[in-house]
Amino acid sequence: MAKPRIFVSSTCYDLNEVRDNLHSFIENLGYIPVFSDKNDVFYHPDLHSHEACLKEIETCQIFILIIGGRFGGKYIYDTEKSIVNAEYEAARNLNLPIFTFIKREVHDDHRFFIKNKIEKPEFYKELHYPSIEKQTTAGKIFKFIDDVRKADENNAYFTFEFTREIKSILLKQFAGLFYDFLWNRSKEKELKKTNLLLSNLTALGKKTEDIIENIYKKVDSKDADKNLSIFEKGLKARKFFYKVLSTFNVTAPKDDDRVEEMSVVEDNEKWFEYLTRTGKFIVKDWDMDDNLKAKIKMHETTNKAMSLEAIEGELNNKQIKKNEQLEEYFYAYKSLSKEERLKILNDLD
Repeated sequence: MAKPRIFVSSTCYDLNEVRDNLHSFIENLGYIPVFSDKNDVFYHPDLHSHEACLKEIETCQIFILIIGGRFGGKYIYDTEKSIVNAEYEAARNLNLPIFTFIKREVHDDHRFFIKNKIEKPEFYKELHYPSIEKQTTAGKIFKFIDDVRKADENNAYFTFEFTREIKSILLKQFAGLFYDFLWNRSKEKELKKTNLLLSNLTALGKKTEDIIENIYKKVDSKDADKNLSIFEKGLKARKFFYKVLSTFNVTAPKDDDRVEEMSVVEDNEKWFEYLTRTGKFIVKDWDMDDNLKAKIKMHETTNKAMSLEAIEGELNNKQIKKNEQLEEYFYAYKSLSKEERLKILNDLD
């Protein structure tokens, strides 16, 4: 049976006891511990030991980082970094879940370092930091902590004094990973069902269009083209909302005020501007013109309903550029009267 492989990265000499305890702890959980000092790494004869460690991380599913008072051995390919720095960067590049633990006294000294760096910039480097083994490496260790905590994601960390604290935290975090897996699994099943349903509806819709077109042409040849055009616009308008609801996993508007608000479309408004104005969406990764940026920012700051907690969908730049079909469907929705829009919105479920 496949088992998760967990790579533990830290300096060895000062954290030897912690590493021993964690190795047994991970084994007792039924997972596979990967420690460079426990013969868990395959040291390929054609690779430097540092490179072999980084290659081993590629075989792991979880990465645990422990920061103590030693900088550790210098990374052979960049001596400004330690091998622990390099292992952490490798895990980040692989997008592994990272659980970071910082010795409490090191964390306290880091805060003292930051405070003095701001308040006493002329001599903060000369101060003594008791938790750091070699004072010449203090700045590098504290910078490493900053790199971890200021990362865009996966930047949570925990302080510890005893190994039992790490174990307790890891049990909760592993449980969280398992819960996340089960939750996403159920969502993926729902999404597959939804996509299958939409595919069937699309096929059924095409057949229905063909049938209605034939009926119109036979029954009312004079106004057939006009009526078919109206019918086609309504169909595309409905497709706009079906596609939005399935793509961004949001719910249809329920209350009368929201339906009334969404029935209004501003002149020259694009589909993604319309969605952000409704308060259920936020747009990120903009590289469009400044006027559009300003308009989106205005919506974010002035619309009280648009809090981060209330946002159910995110539009990113790639989705916007790709979705010409949504633009086409939205154009059809815009061309309808307000009464026709209200009818479509009230029919959504």
